[in-house]
Amino acid sequence: MKNYAANAILTKARAKYGKRVTINNYTAMMSMSNEADVTAYLQRDYNSTDLLKFARAVGEDFYEFILLEDEMNRKLKETTSNYTEIETQLKKELYEKLFEILKKLPKDEQKELGDLFKLKIETENIARIYRDKKFYKTDDTLLPCRRYLKKPQVQSLLDARDELEVAELLKGTIYGKFFAEIEYYTIDDLLKKIYLKSVQRKMHTSPYPSVVMYCCIKLFEFEEKNIINITQGVKYKLSVGEINKLLVL
Repeated sequence: MKNYAANAILTKARAKYGKRVTINNYTAMMSMSNEADVTAYLQRDYNSTDLLKFARAVGEDFYEFILLEDEMNRKLKETTSNYTEIETQLKKELYEKLFEILKKLPKDEQKELGDLFKLKIETENIARIYRDKKFYKTDDTLLPCRRYLKKPQVQSLLDARDELEVAELLKGTIYGKFFAEIEYYTIDDLLKKIYLKSVQRKMHTSPYPSVVMYCCIKLFEFEEKNIINITQGVKYKLSVGEINKLLVL
């Protein structure tokens, strides 16, 4: 990609991110008394068509992956039974396609984008292990990818007696530092925030359009989920503190 085209994509993606919902906006919305007030306050359109069209400028392969991920999320929302099994299969197919696309990118760009995906997959795997231990499930099916953990460390999580042992084992890995650095309410919350922080960092520092555009899309997905949770929390009259625990910030 020519430098001027790459710079234009980087500039536009970061400009879009600059229009994100702020902490003050979230605080104001959580304090509102009904859904209509939240909607009126926000006055935002979450139609992702514009962002998807812009993603196409990065390249057809990247755009194809974004569409595939969007389709996977749609199918998961429509799933009413065997969710975990279907989710695993869909994500396996998606990430196999992703890593084929990554091979077409320059080495440094391939590594940056690949590391983001590996972190996403690994944190999802850890969250699945934790939930399975907590609710006495025995499904050891994980997505076949790691970012920081070595195979023996993953196996030790799988062999843990319960979710408390999973948390203690995590503290002995590279993830241990985040227990003190990040405010969290559950392990699942912590893992999402670890991924969020990594995406935010790459959004600001990466020189690669594919990385920055993907981060922009992920950050707006986090924002959309936060707003949905606020809207639902206001609807069901949850306190500001209770709603805040539902947000990934």
